Amino acid sequence: MNVPLSALSFNALHDRWVRLIGIPVAVLPFVLLTIAAYGYDGRLVALTIVWGLVSTTLLWHLLLWWVVRVRMEYPGRLNTGKRIWKTFGGYSLFTVFDQIVETRLLYQFDPSGRIPEPAFPDDYLLPIAMALFFVVVVGSYYEGSYNLSQYRQAVERAEAVKKNQLLAELTSLKNQVNPHFLFNSLNSLSALISEDRRRASAFLDELASVYRYMLQASQRPLVSLTDELAFLDAYRYLLQERYGSTLCWQIERNLAASDLLLPPLTLQVLVDNALRHNSLLPGKPLIITIRHLASNRLEVSNSLQRKSVQVATQAGDLVD
Repeated sequence: MNVPLSALSFNALHDRWVRLIGIPVAVLPFVLLTIAAYGYDGRLVALTIVWGLVSTTLLWHLLLWWVVRVRMEYPGRLNTGKRIWKTFGGYSLFTVFDQIVETRLLYQFDPSGRIPEPAFPDDYLLPIAMALFFVVVVGSYYEGSYNLSQYRQAVERAEAVKKNQLLAELTSLKNQVNPHFLFNSLNSLSALISEDRRRASAFLDELASVYRYMLQASQRPLVSLTDELAFLDAYRYLLQERYGSTLCWQIERNLAASDLLLPPLTLQVLVDNALRHNSLLPGKPLIITIRHLASNRLEVSNSLQRKSVQVATQAGDLVD
């Protein structure tokens, strides 16, 4: 299997501190074992430390190379079982071979003459067992970290899919709002022209502002809260001409939240939803409240005045 050089970068594992701490910790038990077995000799201890650091560093990086290689062959959470078997199988083979070589070389280069020629397999079993234990611990850390990163990526992908779905639904709503809203607005304008030309002119100006914003909104994924509230002011004017005193507003304008970003027409969609599902009565007006909460959250709520006749709704339904 061809492994790209970029995939063999150990820095991609983000384990620098694990190596800097883990390698000396791995060597320490073998130094103590040497002292306990053969007594203290400065030359032998120095050789054990130096040789241990060098050989452990080489083995560690060999195992890291193996980790990257196996991950490329069995990536993702679905291949966890196969990846673990092959990863730890390779760990075991590399570690056993390494300890056999290390034990033999330590005897060959012993400056104190205290180490007898190692007998196979008795003198090899303890070093191999100690090394395998440490390799399993460290290998479990790498596998656990990899699975955690895979889980986080899966969560991020799921959130991205959910966000895209919401954006698609919002786009669908924005595409449907124009003809429906225009029909209602033209009816209101027609009634005003015959009653009060001045109010009709003001209504037409606000209607133009609303449609100007709608045309711009299709080109912008996000707008500031200030722009959205300015649009809502024009939209409210049109609604008040239609519903009069049966519709009331409580809007908190927080300067600290003026730069918050949200999808365009968000407030209109929420307002339309409130109008669709609630009754508007002269003696009991519908109250729509918009306020800024902590943690950069915006709350849109309304008094609950459900219609006596249940309204059938589908995604994208708008206020009549």
